[in-house]
Amino acid sequence: MDIEKLIEEGYKKPDEELEDYFKKLYQEFSDNPRVIYEYANVLDYLGKEKEAIPLYREALRKGITGKYRDMC
Repeated sequence: MDIEKLIEEGYKKPDEELEDYFKKLYQEFSDNPRVIYEYANVLDYLGKEKEAIPLYREALRKGITGKYRDMC
């Protein structure tokens, strides 16, 4: 499964579908730091910063790298 393609498809969704889409990705790929980061990013974008913070921390713990680590 191409994670980048799944993430790209998710960001094409309307705002009201973003959270559910990325939550499902997170549930399916909970060991992938990039998926965790993107779910946190969506929550942050939707104004749910308090819910996003633990996910950002989880992405860091699980080894997110590169520009995503910097943004995290």
